[in-house]
Amino acid sequence: MTMIKKLRTILAALSRGEKIIVLLAGIVLLVSSAFLLSLLWQNITYAIPGRGGAYREGMVGQPSYVNPVLATSETDKSLIRLIFSSVDDLAEKIEPLEEGRKWRVRLRADARWQDNTPLTSDDIIFTVSQIQNPNNISPLRQGWQGVSLERVSGTEVIFKLGIPYAFFPQMLHELFVVPRHLFQDIPLANWRISDLNLRPIGSGPYAFDKIEIAKDGFIKSYTLKASENYWGDPPLITQISFRFFKTYAHAIAAFNKGEVDGIGGIPAHLLSDLQRTYQLAQFQTQTYYAVFLNSTQNLALKDDSVRKALDLLVDRKNLINTALSSYGSPVTGPFPTFHFAPSSADNAADPIALLEEAGWQRNEEGARAKTIKDTSIPLSFTLTVPDLPFLVTTASQLKAAWSKAGIAVQLEVLPLQEVLEKKIKDRSYEAILFGNNLSTGEDIFSFWHSSQKFYPGLNLALYESTKADELIETIRQTLDAKNRRSLEEELAALITSHTPAIFLYAPSYLFVADKQVKGIEAARLPAPEDRLRQLPRWYLYTKRELKPPAS
Repeated sequence: MTMIKKLRTILAALSRGEKIIVLLAGIVLLVSSAFLLSLLWQNITYAIPGRGGAYREGMVGQPSYVNPVLATSETDKSLIRLIFSSVDDLAEKIEPLEEGRKWRVRLRADARWQDNTPLTSDDIIFTVSQIQNPNNISPLRQGWQGVSLERVSGTEVIFKLGIPYAFFPQMLHELFVVPRHLFQDIPLANWRISDLNLRPIGSGPYAFDKIEIAKDGFIKSYTLKASENYWGDPPLITQISFRFFKTYAHAIAAFNKGEVDGIGGIPAHLLSDLQRTYQLAQFQTQTYYAVFLNSTQNLALKDDSVRKALDLLVDRKNLINTALSSYGSPVTGPFPTFHFAPSSADNAADPIALLEEAGWQRNEEGARAKTIKDTSIPLSFTLTVPDLPFLVTTASQLKAAWSKAGIAVQLEVLPLQEVLEKKIKDRSYEAILFGNNLSTGEDIFSFWHSSQKFYPGLNLALYESTKADELIETIRQTLDAKNRRSLEEELAALITSHTPAIFLYAPSYLFVADKQVKGIEAARLPAPEDRLRQLPRWYLYTKRELKPPAS
């Protein structure tokens, strides 16, 4: 008699109640076995990111020049981070020569373009030559003037700077290479109308797939796929779609409907409009905001005591809470990468006492003034502010704090474009609330060297100090990081002792995403678009692998 027949005979002999008991016991045995097997599987394996899936990001703006030589907008630069590779990405080795006057770059031998053409040093030389060409009007041209390149081989090139420059590796990190074999035969006059600006061929982890354009010309979406010829680790998410919106309100509405999975650069005051559960990543940036004082336009601002009092009256923590909804960090000096603490004596100073000891007395109306050469000079100035919500809030808070101390402040709120094209260009402001972005490491030459006092320089305080100039120049030529940091601390102490600006805060770059998106790592960003450099490491799924045997 077979085993099955024996079981049938036994079951047939059982009563109905006994059969139910046997059935339940069998179910318990099966469930217990499955549970134990699951525990065993969990114990002998571990979860790792899995490959596959599609991610959709909402973005405010429009792509126009997805071309590293021509790109100016954050939208274009964001797409470039995924489609193209920087010299830093492509390099097998980067080393300084002649104390930083030259830099040798050795490329990976396996680097290829997405059309399977080898990527060589000729592509790098071509890219820099096009950036330097004045007819291209590249936004990168100023930074690359005076740099020459020498081809050593197809995989090796030498950059010649003339003088040492410690921050050159950061420039290579931001130098994305264009394909010489595709652009060399395009007349320069046609570069800006080339189809390659929206349907590029790069060397990055993602390749262009398709674009959706509405009847009115508005680009609705832009889709990328994992590149088949990428030389590095393949990206985990295999498809990326960007959906474009005219405002953050529209992007948020799409997120709430589940039409996009993430939004970058969302303003803090709009977070409350999100109706889906989400994860929030805060990225530190190299951008800080300050009130830059132009003492050439206002006699009262020449007084050291006035500038120090203005600084002491600022409650940075309160500004961050109100203007940035707490998403930011205080800044007290010209380097946002480290917190410079003024001396305890400066911190303990009484701003009101400083003003009165310097002769700035209140009149019957409570406003302060000082007699200089028989002329009564009011302690009053106009603060120019770009019409951006968080900056207007900041300016209003500052005005309230300063007004309580008898300092009269008038706010001049203007469209950002007018501030850029007129006020900053002409330096026609008494004080201006604006931001500095240190995209090239900690090189503050453009913002604080006296040679940059006038347009197109960005020394908005018109700051001038021979000692500061010397330190800035020495820092740029100091390759040793420890020695450079010591010099930066000395420079920060010098600049803050003169109070040419009221340093305020560094806003966080905010990114919201569906909780299914994994692998997002908050970090310091040279620029907001650099957030997407890590996207190839994001993932939507996990898989399990056997643990290696214990040694």
